Amino acid sequence: MIGYAALAATEREMGKTMIDQMVDRFLGWRLPYDFAPDGGISFTLISQDHPEWWPTGTCLFTAVQAKAMFEHCAAMPRIDVDAISRAQLQRAVETITRMTNAKNGWISHEDMRAAIGAALNA
Repeated sequence: MIGYAALAATEREMGKTMIDQMVDRFLGWRLPYDFAPDGGISFTLISQDHPEWWPTGTCLFTAVQAKAMFEHCAAMPRIDVDAISRAQLQRAVETITRMTNAKNGWISHEDMRAAIGAALNA
């Protein structure tokens, strides 16, 4: 497994962070034919002769907005595994599993952070 520091160094060498690469890929992504925008937005293909006119991610967000979205999605608490005990880690996993099962397989980042914090401080 590649460490976070090594990953960051690799990203710097590549010239773009992983988030920046994700933004580029998203903005160039051709939306699926069954995409369903909300808020009264609709899309009608102007001509069957020009399928390249189908919308891409750039129709949804600017690069700045897409980057903010990916930064939000990637924001997870960093845990220094060497600094915590096996028992603390086990408590965190058990708490998150219990919460996830109680909420039909999904918990928010805030709930996950709280569960990890409580388990590590117990």
